[in-house]
Amino acid sequence: MSTTFPLPLECLQIILQHIASQPETAHLLSPTLHRTWRIELAFRRLAWTLLLSIPLEDGQHDNPALTDILRAAYLPARKNLRRSFFPYYAFIADVVIVAADTPRDDDTFFHGRFLAVFPNIIKHLNQPQVRETLAATAQPGGRFHSAKTVEYMRAVGLVLRKDFTWFLCTNNAEHIRSVVIPLSDISRYFSLVGRLKVLSNITFFIDLQLQLHNRERSRFSPQELETLERQLEDRARHLDEMIRFVQKLRQCHPHIHMAATCPRPGNRRDICPENYQDQLLQCLPPLNSPSIVNKSNWLQFAAKVQETDLSRIKVLFQEPPFCGFSHVKQLAQWEPFLHRCCSLDSIDIYTWSEDLFQWAANERRNATVEIAAGRKLTMSPPVPLRLAKINCGPQSDGRQVDDLMIGFSETLESLDITSHFQRDPYAPASNDPLPEFKVGSRGGDVARYCKLVRLTRFTISTRNHFLRVDSFFLHRLPSVEYLVLKHTRERYSVNEIACWSPTPGILPRLVHINLEGTPAISFHPDTLHHTPNLVYLKLGLLSAITSHIFIPHAGDLDDVGQEEDGAGSPASMPMPTTQPPTKSIWSWNWELRKLGTLELNSVFAYKFRFRLLEKTPNLRMLALNINTQERQHPRTIRLCDLPLVSNSTTAITLVSSPPTVTVTPQLQEQNESAIDQKLREHQQQHQQRDLQNDEHVRLPLLESLYMNGDWSLSNEVLSVMFREMMPNIARLMMRGGCRGFTLEGWIKETSGNLHSLTSALCSTEVYATAGPAELEALGLGKVDGGFRR
Repeated sequence: MSTTFPLPLECLQIILQHIASQPETAHLLSPTLHRTWRIELAFRRLAWTLLLSIPLEDGQHDNPALTDILRAAYLPARKNLRRSFFPYYAFIADVVIVAADTPRDDDTFFHGRFLAVFPNIIKHLNQPQVRETLAATAQPGGRFHSAKTVEYMRAVGLVLRKDFTWFLCTNNAEHIRSVVIPLSDISRYFSLVGRLKVLSNITFFIDLQLQLHNRERSRFSPQELETLERQLEDRARHLDEMIRFVQKLRQCHPHIHMAATCPRPGNRRDICPENYQDQLLQCLPPLNSPSIVNKSNWLQFAAKVQETDLSRIKVLFQEPPFCGFSHVKQLAQWEPFLHRCCSLDSIDIYTWSEDLFQWAANERRNATVEIAAGRKLTMSPPVPLRLAKINCGPQSDGRQVDDLMIGFSETLESLDITSHFQRDPYAPASNDPLPEFKVGSRGGDVARYCKLVRLTRFTISTRNHFLRVDSFFLHRLPSVEYLVLKHTRERYSVNEIACWSPTPGILPRLVHINLEGTPAISFHPDTLHHTPNLVYLKLGLLSAITSHIFIPHAGDLDDVGQEEDGAGSPASMPMPTTQPPTKSIWSWNWELRKLGTLELNSVFAYKFRFRLLEKTPNLRMLALNINTQERQHPRTIRLCDLPLVSNSTTAITLVSSPPTVTVTPQLQEQNESAIDQKLREHQQQHQQRDLQNDEHVRLPLLESLYMNGDWSLSNEVLSVMFREMMPNIARLMMRGGCRGFTLEGWIKETSGNLHSLTSALCSTEVYATAGPAELEALGLGKVDGGFRR
């Protein structure tokens, strides 16, 4: 307990840290009690306060840990300094002078750019013996004998880190709980082993870069090469001392559950050799009932996972560099352990086995059988996993995802699946087809056990697999709000993508949906009749190797939906209906009152009908992309394509109720053609009347319009779009072959109607034939390969 404050020191530290971390309260603290890392002067005042709070050694002389360089850097030049009446240093329990992850010299409060402005430090560094000391202990190649002091300020920063850390530790060793020790300074910490009674977390910071390339060595002077060789010998000795230091701490304080690491630092520094890492881990006890496992304790966790109590783990986060192929291969050799994490709440891992979650699926199946038989459950409560991010291996078939959804169907709230994990770099090249990644098609398991009533976020993104999602899967996500299903391929085949959902999903809470690749093609469009809260909609096919999108050839568009024998319906996939899955009618008449963003590419943009805009009054961004590499899919927009406002005298019924019979491709094409023909007749009737009485649909909130590809629009169409329908556009892009309008018409309609416009881009085809005189007459000047008005 403190003699001044009624609370323990730990409580006061927490209070001060909380006040300092909040922007609205940080100003209440004195700058000597907290430090904003980018304000060096505030830390200098803090250092001053801490240094002067240390009592004199014998009442008259300074503490020997107060070195000359500390005094020069942080204390004023005058003598007889007034000592602090309060021991501020006693509050220091965590000594982390530099971040262990990215210890950059130029991003810390020891940078010479700040220190060089203080006369004391300049005077101190001008002493020849100080320069010699720095040259002998600092980073090789630092030009320590240069006349410019700033050239070796980094060396000064390293010395200050070491001296300041030592100063705080040696005067408050009994209260230090965690510390970052520069490896080159480990020797003097042996004297503190007996006093470090509560030290539980040590990070050994490799503070010098000694593993240099031959080209770097070639620039060194003979003296610097000699220094480097001596430092390499010292490095080996310091690594040995690191192991002995931890061993002595364990022997002296066996009751302390200690963690120690020597991680890979940033800024091109050396790494701890693997054999020393292993020795260090063997010196340490198992983690003490950890609640979080991440990169800070992953190695210690991995070293003794079978001896560790995993019952309290809530977060398991496999961060880089522990997600590389070699680490995942090592994990595959472990005994299964996830079933012991009975408090697990969040997981983010790279899977190392197809059976990773089989235990959870089996528990769920057994529980279902017991309940169905009317017997009382005797097993332990299910693991309460809520958040899961899983990166599957290159040969995964998706079984672990189904197991995960079955095992945690009652608790999962967010599930993110990716299959971008790299292949084994040493495996022989193979021309085998990509494996199928099936979701929701495991012999009826998911249909029976997996209605994910709490799941609000579900994403799948595959690149090394061929994604096949069960056609009834969306029916099992009644609460989903954020849905992303992406399958990126280098090339697409119509036969592969012809797999259709036979019935629409009911997703009343859906806000965001992004479907790319096969999930977009198989999507049942009538699902959008049941998404009243939808704000974001994106559909398309993207190529993994180019910026172009994929559209089936014109001759294949009418055949999309026809399946070859067995195509799209693997034997293991359950088929609840005897009717074959067929292509659905895209009526484009969904009522999406809350939709703010609509992004369509590929066949979805090619077949887009502007009549949809009549029922999207809150649309803010519209993007349509048909920019294929072959450019074989031109699309013309006519006045009759632009929707008119429906009223009692002009409203028409565009789409009948969904058919109850199987829709063949021929029947579907007839229905779509009938819808379009009915709309054209309706528009032509109104064009024959007084055109002034016609009123086009207005989108007052639309700010961004992007059209990419072979779109053809006349000046008259542009006029109606910009004057009547979208007058508040701020960002406009019509590129990739957009044409049909003239450059003069483009400038006239954009400048005359779009008063909120901040940027506008058009295709080169529009202005390519214009001469300099015409461009000048239109007020255009050449800028960076284009033209600007």
